[in-house]
Amino acid sequence: MKMRMYEALRIMTLSPIALLLTILFLPILLATDNIPLLQQMFDYLNQTKHL
Repeated sequence: MKMRMYEALRIMTLSPIALLLTILFLPILLATDNIPLLQQMFDYLNQTKHL
């Protein structure tokens, strides 16, 4: 039960931060055509998702 509560709290805390970062950085990365950097960011997010 504690682990589920911790996971829910972590998701509720990180979701607005992830949304804000997406809104800020995605247009910049797409406008500058910096696709390798965008791919590295997606890889990093995918790795941290499974921690």
